[in-house]
Amino acid sequence: MRAIIQRVKRASVTVDDEVIGDIGKGLCVLVGITRDDIPLDLDFMAKKIAGIRLFDDSEGNPWTKSAKDVGGGILLVSQFTLCAQLKGNRPDYHDALDGSLSEGMFNQLVEQVKKIHGDNVATGRFGADMDVMIVNDGPCTIEIDSRKSEYLESSMYSRVGQKNVEKYFRQLEKQAQIEANRKAKAALKQQQKAAKLAGELANIAHEAEAKE
Repeated sequence: MRAIIQRVKRASVTVDDEVIGDIGKGLCVLVGITRDDIPLDLDFMAKKIAGIRLFDDSEGNPWTKSAKDVGGGILLVSQFTLCAQLKGNRPDYHDALDGSLSEGMFNQLVEQVKKIHGDNVATGRFGADMDVMIVNDGPCTIEIDSRKSEYLESSMYSRVGQKNVEKYFRQLEKQAQIEANRKAKAALKQQQKAAKLAGELANIAHEAEAKE
């Protein structure tokens, strides 16, 4: 899991001319989820995002306070392009986790950050074409890759077990299928309502013609 953490004076996400997430002072975090990521990556990244000390204390000492310490917000934005590998000059995104699974993992990351940081956490809209406004304070930008961090040295597979990893992704797939089914049922319901309304309008028109 990869994250670009920026200390900001303000940041926001706009979709279709509507601001859907915004913060003042705090952190704007762009997140890329890879095919190799597992729950340990989530835990590691949530703790780093919520705990990273990029702010001064009241005496002006740098790098001593987290966003929560200074009453700041956190804006989390999913960005699969962080998983790119360049082949020549063309980016390749095969390392990025598939959309439905990635959305589930991103939502879990958001919830874990909220548990640590509190409710002052905003997000973009997964998979949407977003306009992201960032006023970087400093500038101050930190890159974190969970796959280059110390937790890997403890042998993650011995800690979580391969079966647990497989179970976790099966759960994500199940959640993605449930959400897809819910959206399909909602769309069908809307189509049925539209068809019923069209039928009623046709009957009204037919009756009007008969009276004439």
